[in-house]
Amino acid sequence: MDGTDIVGIAVTTIILGSIYGLVAIGMTLIYGTLRILDMSQGSMVMVGSFIGWRWMFWAALIVFGIGGIGTFTNLGTIFKPQTSPVPISALVVGEVFSVLDLAMCVWMLVAAVKFGPWATQKPRAS
Repeated sequence: MDGTDIVGIAVTTIILGSIYGLVAIGMTLIYGTLRILDMSQGSMVMVGSFIGWRWMFWAALIVFGIGGIGTFTNLGTIFKPQTSPVPISALVVGEVFSVLDLAMCVWMLVAAVKFGPWATQKPRAS
């Protein structure tokens, strides 16, 4: 292992640490202000990052699936907003993002089944 490997590992560590930090800050901010554990921040990070890495397709699929669970868990508070301490506008925004997460998860599952694991294949040499 030479100096360039150490620099590459250090840069990668700083980048990943920054991403994890931003996701943690976003989740803390939303939970602290709204008292809702919203998983849509992770899915937004995945949208931006799964394009570059082959294994991120499967990670994005999992995160979108977890975010899509909110589609069903938020329905109780959407239909009875008077029981929630959260404003109805925040509930609607959270539900919209959860539905988008679920849609992305289904779209990625259909793509993986129909076309195969295209995101995990090595790029072809031009």
